[in-house]
Amino acid sequence: MRKLKIDSLIGGQKMVVNVTEVIEKERVGLLQIRVLVLTMLAIIVDGFDIQAIAFAGPVLLAEWGLAKADLAPAIAAALVGMALGAPLGGIVGDKLGRRMAIVASAAFFGVATIATSRAPDITSLTILRLISGLGFGAMLPNATALLAEWMPARLRSHAVSLMIIGVPLGGMIGAAVSRWLIPDYGWRSIFAFGGVLGLVVGVLLLLLLPESLRFLMNRGDDSTRAERLLTKAFPARNFTGSTFTVDSAATKASWRDVFTRNHVRVSLGLSLAFFSGLMVFYCFSNWVPTVLTSMGMPLDVAIRGAFYFNMWSLAGAIGGGLLIAWRGSRTGLLLILGCALAVTVVMAYLILTGRPSELAVMIGLSCAGASASGLQAALYGLAAAAYPTNCRSTGVGLVAGVGRLGSITSAFAGGVVLSLPGGNGLFFVLVAGVLVVASLGILIVDRHSPPTMG
Repeated sequence: MRKLKIDSLIGGQKMVVNVTEVIEKERVGLLQIRVLVLTMLAIIVDGFDIQAIAFAGPVLLAEWGLAKADLAPAIAAALVGMALGAPLGGIVGDKLGRRMAIVASAAFFGVATIATSRAPDITSLTILRLISGLGFGAMLPNATALLAEWMPARLRSHAVSLMIIGVPLGGMIGAAVSRWLIPDYGWRSIFAFGGVLGLVVGVLLLLLLPESLRFLMNRGDDSTRAERLLTKAFPARNFTGSTFTVDSAATKASWRDVFTRNHVRVSLGLSLAFFSGLMVFYCFSNWVPTVLTSMGMPLDVAIRGAFYFNMWSLAGAIGGGLLIAWRGSRTGLLLILGCALAVTVVMAYLILTGRPSELAVMIGLSCAGASASGLQAALYGLAAAAYPTNCRSTGVGLVAGVGRLGSITSAFAGGVVLSLPGGNGLFFVLVAGVLVVASLGILIVDRHSPPTMG
């Protein structure tokens, strides 16, 4: 345990307070709810700015006279930046604190996104999206860590899942805003709006977001700050004159531990599933407006398709977790993948044999959003359960990192396929093939979660 000592005494004796036990045993207070709301708000803005390129894409391509494949590097650049920004953001969070890392991330991608609105050509846009991606990537690990360290274990996974829903919620809001902003003010306006939003939220976070108590105590800060935060979080308790302790963090495992004989099928199967799952999600989230406009649909309809995809992603994230609890991870994930595969095959058939109706497209994208997001939520749950405590963080970090490679691949694969003759239909054929690979990954995993709901 790590201690922070207070010089003041009550009756000549110091009361020893274990901060971890207080958080676990006390009812969730207003300060903890504030942390949840603020971190979710940060992730919503993060999701808004990440998907801004998808909403701007069709108009941007027409204005600059570019082919669809020319947009792929700009889409991939943000995803590469996110892959780099996540570990860098973790280092900053461990050194300077989760709160300051979150505030800095919002300010960083806010400024970079505003600069993106002034990009004069596709090369400048790509560079600026790479820079923005560093801020996007740094946000999520620090927001997750801060929220997890303020929440009791019984609510931690639910709170983090609720926060992560902010990504598709941000995309849904972005689609709604784009429908009235881009037609009147051009594609640059969505980046300017998103950047200003990032700066405004950054100021709110600076003023209202508390630091992690675990971080403060491990760093050995002035104990009065920890006392003040505990008193604000749990006003019914008196912490004056106390000595604070916090449970020590578990030792991290090495990379080789997740590839031992006991875990090799879990790691291989989940790596395939995460790679494929994120590739599918970002194929849709980054390319849907471009696909629909190239099918001859108006921009308003194309952005509405992205809106429905993100809206049903929210339901899918919740439904995916419930399905796993009801049917277990193996059956539940295969059901989700089966639904997603059926939808993409039907969409591919309709597009390749003739122009489908707008209603059919919207229903297909809604089902795709629910399936793709449900797949992600279920995979994180399976990964957390499949690895034992001693290598859980390392294992989840590994497969999630492989998943980031899938998201980057989606940018180039989508651009190449859409440039081919019949590319709109082949795009859904590509997604269907990737879903088959994800199903193979689930079948390889030999340690699944059993049903927990009757």
